[in-house]
Amino acid sequence: MANTLGSMPLLLNDSSKLDGTNWSRWSNNIRTIAQMRGVRRYLDGSIPMPSTPTIQPKDRSTIPETPWNSTTPSLDEWKTRDAWTKILLTINIKDVDGLGIDTTGTAASIWKMAKDNCEITSEITKINAQEELQTIKYTDDDDFPTHLSIMRSKLS
Repeated sequence: MANTLGSMPLLLNDSSKLDGTNWSRWSNNIRTIAQMRGVRRYLDGSIPMPSTPTIQPKDRSTIPETPWNSTTPSLDEWKTRDAWTKILLTINIKDVDGLGIDTTGTAASIWKMAKDNCEITSEITKINAQEELQTIKYTDDDDFPTHLSIMRSKLS
């Protein structure tokens, strides 16, 4: 395979990495990155691992590599692309172990664990933050810059 390394997965900044409360924003970022690279289907498992390796000639340079977005990669191509996707996920999660995510499976299994463990928590966090934001009131005695700071903090 001529171009197995490709580019390294994008590393998000710390505030954008999955922390258990930001599933919606994080998952959108990861899906976009995966789509750009052609591996989005490895997230949902819709490109299954080929059951048998294709017969390879002794000179591998004669085998054309399928595009990264191919739905029929060879076994070697599938393993490389799934590994790339696993790295994309794991380097962009703040605390893999703390979130209870097992990284020994496929990219699809990591994605499912992250979703199962974080999607509901993220929604609850968002609802709580909205409620807190709605309870903040400004009065004439308050310092306006401090009030804005509190509002921005709750909004984020």
